[in-house]
Amino acid sequence: MKKALIITFVVIGILIGIFLAAHLTTNAPIGSLYPTDLLEVRQDLIKDYVNEQSLYQAKIASLYKDIENVQKQNEDIINKAKLSDLENLKNKIGLSEISGSGIEITLDDAENVSRDMTYSSDKNFVKASDLRDIVNLLFANRAEAVAINGQRIIATTPISSAGNNILVNNIYMVPPISITAIVDSRLIDARLQDSYTLTDLKIRIANQEIQFVILAKQLLSIPIYSGDFRIKYITASP
Repeated sequence: MKKALIITFVVIGILIGIFLAAHLTTNAPIGSLYPTDLLEVRQDLIKDYVNEQSLYQAKIASLYKDIENVQKQNEDIINKAKLSDLENLKNKIGLSEISGSGIEITLDDAENVSRDMTYSSDKNFVKASDLRDIVNLLFANRAEAVAINGQRIIATTPISSAGNNILVNNIYMVPPISITAIVDSRLIDARLQDSYTLTDLKIRIANQEIQFVILAKQLLSIPIYSGDFRIKYITASP
């Protein structure tokens, strides 16, 4: 009986020893790892934020560059438009020489007449009104530039007469008179076929009272306006 009790205590002691040994050798965590994990997460978030900021800054810089390029292109377009407007204005007021295809009209008095002859009829002479009618016809049909005997014609050009004399830009001219124009020759030819165009002039041409020749030209050069500019309604600022 006593021997069995001793064996029981020995077995219990061995079991307790095994339990304690197993408990002491277990790799149980000491303390919580949560603060360390939170720090790593925060560091990752900060790193991602910095990377995103760098990416956005690069995109913004690229957009600024695109904006500058577009602005430069717009400035170039505006400058070209301004230059184009300036060239058109210069053409209209005759400050630039213009070359291109067009027509040349030659007007002359009737044969065997002289402007010094007192008995010659006005119908035998080229008149200032003839030149004005032709110039108006040319500009009405989109002529880019017109010249009479090398004198550039603009909106304020005076075409007048003093007796039998013709004055263009206050320059005295004697027939034959040459009218050159940068214009569509086919359009002018079609307009001249109209019976209501230059009626009086056509009658005098048909009656051989004046001489009229029109030729299409592949290349003409209209010179710069050399007359005076008349300025109206401009007051000096104080």
